[in-house]
Amino acid sequence: MYNFKEQILEDLKLIQNTYGENDRNVLKDEYAFNYWILSRIYDIDEEIAYSLITEYNDKNIDCYVHFEESKELFIIQNKYYDEKTHLDRKEVADFLTTPLTHLKNNSYTRNKELQKIFTNAYNDDEYKIWFHFFMTNDNTSESIELLIKDFNLKITESGCATIRANMHYLSDIETIYYGQAFKEKQNFTYILNTVNKGTILQILPEEYQLEGMSKAFYIMTPISQIFQMYKEAKQKSYPLFEENIREYLGKNSVNNGIINTLKNSKDRNNFFYYNNGITVICESANKDTSNTLKLLKPQVVNGCQTVNTIYEVLSDFKAEDLNKEFKYSYVMVKVLVFNKEMEIEKPNFYRDIVKYTNRQNAINENAFGARLDLFYNLQGEFLRRGFLLEVKPGDKIKFKEKYNTKIAISELLLQANKLSSSINLELKTFQDIYVPLEKLLQVYIAIMLDGYYAYSKKNLILKNTSDIYKNYSTKINENLTIENMIRLILIYKRAEIQRSGSEDKRTPIPYYLIGFMGYFIKDKTKLNKVILNLFSNNKLFDEFYDYLTKLTNLYKKKYPAEYNFMIKKQIDIHLLEQQIETLDTISTNHNLNNFIKELRFTENIT
Repeated sequence: MYNFKEQILEDLKLIQNTYGENDRNVLKDEYAFNYWILSRIYDIDEEIAYSLITEYNDKNIDCYVHFEESKELFIIQNKYYDEKTHLDRKEVADFLTTPLTHLKNNSYTRNKELQKIFTNAYNDDEYKIWFHFFMTNDNTSESIELLIKDFNLKITESGCATIRANMHYLSDIETIYYGQAFKEKQNFTYILNTVNKGTILQILPEEYQLEGMSKAFYIMTPISQIFQMYKEAKQKSYPLFEENIREYLGKNSVNNGIINTLKNSKDRNNFFYYNNGITVICESANKDTSNTLKLLKPQVVNGCQTVNTIYEVLSDFKAEDLNKEFKYSYVMVKVLVFNKEMEIEKPNFYRDIVKYTNRQNAINENAFGARLDLFYNLQGEFLRRGFLLEVKPGDKIKFKEKYNTKIAISELLLQANKLSSSINLELKTFQDIYVPLEKLLQVYIAIMLDGYYAYSKKNLILKNTSDIYKNYSTKINENLTIENMIRLILIYKRAEIQRSGSEDKRTPIPYYLIGFMGYFIKDKTKLNKVILNLFSNNKLFDEFYDYLTKLTNLYKKKYPAEYNFMIKKQIDIHLLEQQIETLDTISTNHNLNNFIKELRFTENIT
């Protein structure tokens, strides 16, 4: 495992290249770290990050974040330290007392907006005000931890916000970076209406002796209600389909059938009989009146295509015509209450709901593996570097809809080519920067194990019960920085281009080429340094790449069985060593020979 500080440094360079011209302070790592904390840890748009930095060199507050909807205010101090520096307890004590005193007294002058926000928040007992301290090493201190605990034990004044503090060391920051960042919690509520009380069926588990199950409702509701729910969710930027694995799959035959039914004034009233309905999970569901059901944080887990298509068609009608045109068009909605308690008691319940409610369109088990927060966060970091990482099956369609012109994709290509130019690879199209998660993990498996595993274990890479998934797929971030993941993909893409242009359309074998590269790097903790060194030296990269190409071709040629049989069998190490010896014997490139020798004894790489 590499030191996570390397990933932070990589991100800081990206921030500095993007914003350094407009804000010269960003060129200093310790200042750019404020941008990094705001964008990576609190999910703040980098474009507005500068406005949340209170003042450079402010010893008490470096920046702040206000989540108005979820009533949270974060007051932040960052320490960009090297591995040896220890934090002074007095600095933490000052951070927990001095700014708080000024803010309470309405005398904080460094940032008037923060003072205004604090005053309103402090006088609201529903608010939580956090003092977050971040430092870039793991030099923990028992005295500081006790200081934080004592601060948090203080009783909150009556009628005031709750105030708490947290200390985040480097390992904590890494967990947040690849897991759950501090994002604003959206409390979206919608009230579903129906015609009369007879069209809401309430299922109370205790009455049916369904021990440990969730409360459920079946409601026959006008499709205009579904249209309005999605419309309001979009207006509030609430992710109505966040938990849906399948998502909207575009205008396939199913959707076209729904469209035609809804457009037909004579047929649309049959919609209830034609459609399988919609399944919604939510944190709570309560009958406001006999014919209304109030949903808190609804999520569509089945029927995503139905909801999208209803929205698409009804958007074409004038608002005043909707009730008239679709007055007798209904859809069945199944509502399941799935709160945090249920998630703890039945951790697989959500997965089974999605699996069985989508049984008419089988969902690959891999889709569940791809829900891990790690992969969603990788998707965001890939995008910052100009690459589109497909995590969910519907991502590619969304990407194509968003980047459907040369102008729309040009900025991404400009960013992506900054990495690919190191190996003389020009990226020109959507497909060049599109990366399926499964492909990324196959390439990673190839360098960690070998090409055979990349081919033969593909079906296990995203299956969340497999050892490959647990030991490799979910730990890719422990061995590679984001840019080195992309660099590996670029090597694969270069090999693919060469393979498709070769006479036999099979050589070099991309996964074998990367697998053989991994074979030379015995100490996998040095992967980052080796890949970075190669991409920093064009000549050396080309020479080593050509060497690996020859090695894969020679291995294929000498293998006693034909190609399709070969890639289904484990690598013959004895045969591989023979071909390495053959190439070493005829090679006259001393620099390359020394580099390969160094790779095979990677403890020499610093």
